[in-house]
Amino acid sequence: DVIACDVINPDPIDVEFDSIGGLEHVKQVLFELVILPLRRPELFAHGKLLSPQKGVLLYGPPGTGKTMIAKAIAKESGAVFINVRISNLMSKWFGDAQKLVAAVFSLAYKLQPAIIFIDEVDSFLGQRRTTDHEAMTNMKTEFMSLWDGFTTDREYLQLCLAC
Repeated sequence: DVIACDVINPDPIDVEFDSIGGLEHVKQVLFELVILPLRRPELFAHGKLLSPQKGVLLYGPPGTGKTMIAKAIAKESGAVFINVRISNLMSKWFGDAQKLVAAVFSLAYKLQPAIIFIDEVDSFLGQRRTTDHEAMTNMKTEFMSLWDGFTTDREYLQLCLAC
């Protein structure tokens, strides 16, 4: 339930690339590397030279349109947008965070094509430190192993977008 409330069908998203001013080169690159493989996976199914991206990091100072670009990617590709808020993954029960992370990836698999969107990813997947709480370390490890697991399977139509 916690994760399901952050799933957005692409139809009502009102942001498209045409409504984003400037950034023409960025939009072209994202179209070729992200949107086209999600829209037309058959074009990338058999080739070894071109393979779909499974993760994209959008970076820049606050207010530069990273979240708007992420929504436009979902709209343009027709992919379900799963907005992951780190606060929703945290739990007072030990081990629940890993289960919630696994649930996000399972949901993305079932709803594919899907975009797993993580805002402020640096606060979540920043450097691993020995001072991190064990539950946070376990959640990071679970996330990275699941992300790595689907990056090697060409059949999944999922993408992690992080800002």
